[in-house]
Amino acid sequence: MSDQPPDEAERFSTLLQQGLTLHQAGRFDEAAALYTEVLQRFPDHPDTLDLYGVLLHQTGHNEDAAALLERAIAARPESGEFYNHLGVCRRALGALEGARQAFTAACARQPGMAEARVNLSTTLNQLGRYHEAESAALKAVELAPVNIDARLTLAAALRRLERPTEALQALLQARDIDGLDIRLYPQLAQLQTTLGQRDAARRAARRGVLINPSAKEAHVFLDEGQTAVNWA
Repeated sequence: MSDQPPDEAERFSTLLQQGLTLHQAGRFDEAAALYTEVLQRFPDHPDTLDLYGVLLHQTGHNEDAAALLERAIAARPESGEFYNHLGVCRRALGALEGARQAFTAACARQPGMAEARVNLSTTLNQLGRYHEAESAALKAVELAPVNIDARLTLAAALRRLERPTEALQALLQARDIDGLDIRLYPQLAQLQTTLGQRDAARRAARRGVLINPSAKEAHVFLDEGQTAVNWA
């Protein structure tokens, strides 16, 4: 927008900021209308393309989102964030190899972006490339020690690599960071059962049911005859 007359550039910058404010407030239709207006005048504006692409992903229009994000990358190829957003869209579309490529590009451009490392590790797990998934997750943990998702994807890789003790340690560390994350407890109970720690598995299942009584996957680890109603 810098090549435009000052008044016009300022107007469209204001529209973009208003669109972002509406977007963050969950008023997606109104935000989309403003993003569209900006793009009609500046069709290759990278930030607007990225924001609109993210909005379209959030509203389930992943093919359109990916197309906008590819345009954003063409306009600003050095942005790791744009590549990360593209990877999320591609993964939602089931294009796992394309997602892996995008997340790899994001990490190359912004090596300190823990979110991209987590996304890369998750996608590598889905592709069955567990050693690479472990490496990406370890880097994510190094970059963001309190990131729960980094430890969850690390645990997933370690389980697939048949290293349940290490996987359990990753989950216990995640629990120490956020003991209310319901995703932890069915996985903890399963690993503890595998390792013969049945009392610990029951405690994990009970806590999972107490946090979220509708978490049916935790019920199978409770004692016979116990139900979610007993513990809720």
